[in-house]
Amino acid sequence: SDPANKGDEDPNKATLDRIAKVEEDINKSHSAAILEEVLSASDLFQPVKDKIRAQFKDKIFEKKDLEESLSAEKAVLAKLSESGNVQGLGQTKVEVTLAETDKHQIAMDLLLDVEVKDKKGVGAFRGLKEAYRSYNPDDPDVTFQQPKRRRITEATLTPGDFAYALGVSITRKFVKLYKLLDLPWREFVNIVPIDNFKEQERIRWGGFGELPKVEEVAGYQDIAFPTDEKATYEAETKGGLFAISRKTIKND
Repeated sequence: SDPANKGDEDPNKATLDRIAKVEEDINKSHSAAILEEVLSASDLFQPVKDKIRAQFKDKIFEKKDLEESLSAEKAVLAKLSESGNVQGLGQTKVEVTLAETDKHQIAMDLLLDVEVKDKKGVGAFRGLKEAYRSYNPDDPDVTFQQPKRRRITEATLTPGDFAYALGVSITRKFVKLYKLLDLPWREFVNIVPIDNFKEQERIRWGGFGELPKVEEVAGYQDIAFPTDEKATYEAETKGGLFAISRKTIKND
């Protein structure tokens, strides 16, 4: 053997290492997407979500492992709720009261037939008019007399605003409908989170596409081996404003 070549890097090994690194990054991104999706759908308290997020961050895991961890946290909270005490904090009794804005949001969700796991005894608004009156009890426009000009901008909306709450409920409704769609393409892609609007580069796996038809008396045709390619894309902002007029609310 040639001693001068001992330090040379094996090109095949280097290629395999790069492929392994790409696969690892893809699997981590896929796990991160699963983590955010599951935590967003969970009704756990935010501190518990933060704990689980830190536990699974930058790790490759199966969805069932994450769900088992969530179930364990829920079991602990259920035991604490049964006893009414939080261990280690001086036997402090925990009591959670529902804020008025939360009650209104639940009522708005129920108005639009959004699934609410715990209604907490709150009933749905009977219509947009009742919802508007609940959010604006001191507004002269509530009586629909002496209408005045109003300007509501996106930056000034808070959870206590009628427009904000209606927007949240509509978003939840459409997300639910979107999840009901049959999306077979999800079986062939990796869904990953991105945190900016820069151009993203990914490896697009090759495929055979539509296979050629084989005639009755003909043989099979040769087809080329599929190759991977570089694909680029960018995140975009999409949406629009839909105005609900005073007349619409009054006629509800």
